[in-house]
Amino acid sequence: MLIQLPLNRVSSLNTFNVLEANQQGRYVTVTARIDSPLRASSVPIVALLKTGTNVSRHNLNAELSTSKLKAYAGLEEQYLQGSSFYLTGLVLDKDVVLPFNGTWKVTNSTKHVIQNPTSAVTKVTVSDSYSLAPSFKLVAKDANQNEVETSVSINTSSYYTVKGEVYQCTWSARNVQCKDDRYQALTFAKVFTAPRQVITKGNYACVLDSDDVASCAGQNTKINSAILTLSNVLKLDAVDNTTVCAQFVDLSWACVGDNAARYQTQLKGLNTVFGIQADGTTTCYVENGYLKCSKGIAQPYFTSSPALVTWFEVNASEHKLCYKEPRSSYRTMSFIDIT
Repeated sequence: MLIQLPLNRVSSLNTFNVLEANQQGRYVTVTARIDSPLRASSVPIVALLKTGTNVSRHNLNAELSTSKLKAYAGLEEQYLQGSSFYLTGLVLDKDVVLPFNGTWKVTNSTKHVIQNPTSAVTKVTVSDSYSLAPSFKLVAKDANQNEVETSVSINTSSYYTVKGEVYQCTWSARNVQCKDDRYQALTFAKVFTAPRQVITKGNYACVLDSDDVASCAGQNTKINSAILTLSNVLKLDAVDNTTVCAQFVDLSWACVGDNAARYQTQLKGLNTVFGIQADGTTTCYVENGYLKCSKGIAQPYFTSSPALVTWFEVNASEHKLCYKEPRSSYRTMSFIDIT
């Protein structure tokens, strides 16, 4: 499939100086540079798609920006009110990750302190357990001092309930309770001081404490024993019903459980991954801010590029994927539809 943009002028206001088309599988990304002053946030483009002798006409809408940079502030997260947590982000130039030159800022709270505002990974400490949900943004500048920024949603609450296939967990400050459908409570090997994150799926439930050490309980003894050997854990991902993956503060990953080796192989060789989930045959992950799905270690057959993703979830029982782009509604698709 070829893409052609036959008109040099897409409107009376803008002329392209550089035009590039990039094809990746079924997807084509068009990049244009316009040296004239920007008079709008977007411009219309007429594209002709040619497959053999067949030509189809498509009306597109291009978003305009003063910079080639993109700032990405990671995925939306949910934490217990008053617990410390991490911010993770990166800066891209035409999809190439740059040395981090961004700055983290908190805009609506004096109780949340960013330990290292100019680091790609930085810890946020909280001095008031009853403070409101904070609002953070990542700001970066290019060589011409053009500024780009993006925000990240950190959802906090004083009380949470998480329900999985076997266990239901409730937690608040200094207290976590997980029970099965017969109301039998799980016993964790660790005593929690200020739990930050709780996950449950399939035959396990795990808690990540504010000291960056996790503990798991349930029927999966592989996970229960292996997770205790990990330290400096940034967050946990419930990948499938028998496997957990932990991300460390250096953004590397380690997986424990029945399918740990499979996901470790898939993660190997990838750039910065912000989250990973699977349905048994297909694995979806956010790499450099873009959502991708693949089977095995093959090339992704689905990618959200050029759209960055702020949240995603794999529904394993229905084999469906739901994801969210910045400032957009949720998008749901079946794996069958995107193969």
